[in-house]
Amino acid sequence: MTQAYRRSLLATSLLVAVSTLPAAAQTAPATPAATPEAAAQAEALEPATPTQTATDQNPQGATEAPAGEIVVTGSRIASPSATAASPLQSVGIAQIQQAGAINVQDVLLQNPAFGTPGVSRTNSSFATQGAGVATVNLRNLGEDRTLVLVNGRRFVSGLPGSSAVDLNVIPTQFLENVDILTGGASAVYGSDAVAGVVNMIYKTKFDGIQLDGQVGMSQYGDGFDRQVNALVGKNFADDRGNIMLFGGYSKQGTVLKRDRFTEAGSSAVDSTSRGYLTGNDAELFTPQRPYLSGFAPQGRYYAGDSTFTYGQDGALRDCASANGTGGCVNADGTAAGPDGFNRSDFRYLAVPVERYVAAGRANYEVSPALNLFVEGNYAKTKVSTVIEAFPLDSTFSNPRNSGQIPIQTVVGGVTYRNPYVPDAIFNAATDTDNDGLRDIYFDRRLADFGPRTIRSSRDLFRIAGGANGKFLEDRFNYEVYGIYGQTKEDRSEPANLIPLTSSRR
Repeated sequence: MTQAYRRSLLATSLLVAVSTLPAAAQTAPATPAATPEAAAQAEALEPATPTQTATDQNPQGATEAPAGEIVVTGSRIASPSATAASPLQSVGIAQIQQAGAINVQDVLLQNPAFGTPGVSRTNSSFATQGAGVATVNLRNLGEDRTLVLVNGRRFVSGLPGSSAVDLNVIPTQFLENVDILTGGASAVYGSDAVAGVVNMIYKTKFDGIQLDGQVGMSQYGDGFDRQVNALVGKNFADDRGNIMLFGGYSKQGTVLKRDRFTEAGSSAVDSTSRGYLTGNDAELFTPQRPYLSGFAPQGRYYAGDSTFTYGQDGALRDCASANGTGGCVNADGTAAGPDGFNRSDFRYLAVPVERYVAAGRANYEVSPALNLFVEGNYAKTKVSTVIEAFPLDSTFSNPRNSGQIPIQTVVGGVTYRNPYVPDAIFNAATDTDNDGLRDIYFDRRLADFGPRTIRSSRDLFRIAGGANGKFLEDRFNYEVYGIYGQTKEDRSEPANLIPLTSSRR
């Protein structure tokens, strides 16, 4: 009886142990029930392992139900995340290919570890430099605190005055995976890795030819993207060496703000212009007749407590915007619908970026202790953005006096008025700085010069070469390399007459 109870207990313990193992089990053909001699031997053994045979009997030993052999199998994929001292994430080639992204930045931004990029093609339409550049920003600490490496080696900056790398120059088809280290990297790499490290790992064993092309657009019929790429690789010397060459062209299309909607409705009217809409004015809006906004092309003139502007008919209008009503009246005193400038008719949500990218790499393993490598990158990026005409106000000509411009002058002790100032504005003007002369303040959109455009062309070149290896049974490893790179940017800004220092547009 005692032996039967022990065998039952042993079988129960074994089943519980097997049920807690996170592995797949398969059942082999049944074996005969254990003999008393085998049971006696089992008592002297150590606790059963998952591959032992177990039988189950009731305490009375009335019947014995033979149990099949239980075989436990399983595997564990080695991952650097299990041994890294800091949190490490890895984005593999499968995820990069499935995303179908032209720029690897679009893949990385799907990871919540990345914050809003400091510069991208969706937030650089106003940038006086760096328009269309693609950077990454770990944990929203800034792109200058996020170190971007290629194969563990530093890459030349793509943004003047910054160490940020322009991901436009990284060929997505060249990547094997991207490792993301989200903390604890500044002790190794320095202060430019306070937020973490993004390491782009190139393929090393690609053998064959890969041709791919892609076209697509948004559901709104804009943002037309296209790309075509060619990747060629060859292993040689019994796979101890490899060489890869890549060439690609891509262009990401324009997305205009006026073609988009938000929860508040159409974005065809900018928020400043919308703030001036009163009564039935909103029903009168058309893109050809936008509503009054700051810095209208016809100008606004602030004299005393009055505000004046010119209508599209050229007549001077007395507006009550200084009193907060946002309306204007014609010369005969009748109400006039507001006229002005709509910034959303020009603004981009995504600027067009055109890229020509070439890359190559090669390595040859002379021995486990000596592997020679070389890699190079060239990229030409073209970006063109358009924003509304330049906003000018009188603070640029008289900043020390809050932009107040005198409309009178004293010559030979005699005070004269400016003959170009209309009587209505002159009569409403007052002396605001106690110099005995009447002053006005004005602002105006310089639509005469057309919209501001920014055209940038960037050329990046980088080459790296060196040797690495392991020796003394892989207990020691080394890497010696040298890198040379440069980025050249040519930029033109027609109609951008004066650096914009005012927050008003």
